[in-house]
Amino acid sequence: MKKVISFLCAVSVMFSASAFSADVSALETLETTRLYFKSEKTTISSTEISKGNVTIPIQIYIDDTLNDIQSMRVEYNCIEDSSGKYVTLKNLKDPTYKVNEEKTYTNSLNETFKTKMTPFCYGTITSSGDMKKMGSFTIGDDINKETGLHPDARAFIFTSSIYTQELENPTRTWLGATSDEYMLTEFEVEFAKDTPAGTYTISFLKDENLIKSTYCNRFDDRSKFYPVMESITFNVEADSSYLLGDIDDNGTIDAIDASLALTEYASVSTGKGSTLTDNQFKAADVNNDKIIDAIDASNILTYYSMVSTGKEPSFN
Repeated sequence: MKKVISFLCAVSVMFSASAFSADVSALETLETTRLYFKSEKTTISSTEISKGNVTIPIQIYIDDTLNDIQSMRVEYNCIEDSSGKYVTLKNLKDPTYKVNEEKTYTNSLNETFKTKMTPFCYGTITSSGDMKKMGSFTIGDDINKETGLHPDARAFIFTSSIYTQELENPTRTWLGATSDEYMLTEFEVEFAKDTPAGTYTISFLKDENLIKSTYCNRFDDRSKFYPVMESITFNVEADSSYLLGDIDDNGTIDAIDASLALTEYASVSTGKGSTLTDNQFKAADVNNDKIIDAIDASNILTYYSMVSTGKEPSFN
């Protein structure tokens, strides 16, 4: 934890060191630049999450027509679980590390290039057909030199080298035809075993003091601005299975379940509302009349009594 805190503090100091005395409270959002997440999987079934941790790759893309970004600071987190109790953001990739076997790629312009790096948007193709990086990432000291991955994946800085190498705006900035033909970088989100059902949104952070925030610096005048920031939402599905009569879902139908049915009946009858989840309601409605009442409680108690005497009852 100390390493993570030190890393984030170092990132903040490093980025603010190049800051200009702009009125950050008046920072504008430019529609010309958009940051967004992409993932092939956004739904996790109850079966998956009950068996163990579920890890999903996420890519970060930049859709940019400004073509004037000198650097950007990117911070993001899971809004519903920022402490990381169930949702962990990990393995942030520095795509400039040459950790892969050399491969040949072809972009949408039918240009072929080869590289040991992970193809990312800030790249160019040399006359010899190699991919050349046009920028660098600041991620942290704990990065794995063999994989190019950092264990914590909640913040990074990217600094473009395009304008330090060319005095005038280049006619070609991106590795592909557009800025988001290739990703900026990628990381993983891990949902812990038995993560509660619900939606979990990963969002770029925005803060007027720029202490914990995503923003960009222009090359032209070094002014800061917010890009358009789009979140991504994951859905952990609720367990739709239930055992009729087993309201407390402990695998046994007994007097406690009958008591829960009576409690539900009393609560609804007195206008206090339901005390049960959707699955508990389905388990309690043993006569399938869409209401929970004394009849359901009686049927559950009868079922329990018959089982206790060695019989094999049924709610049918």
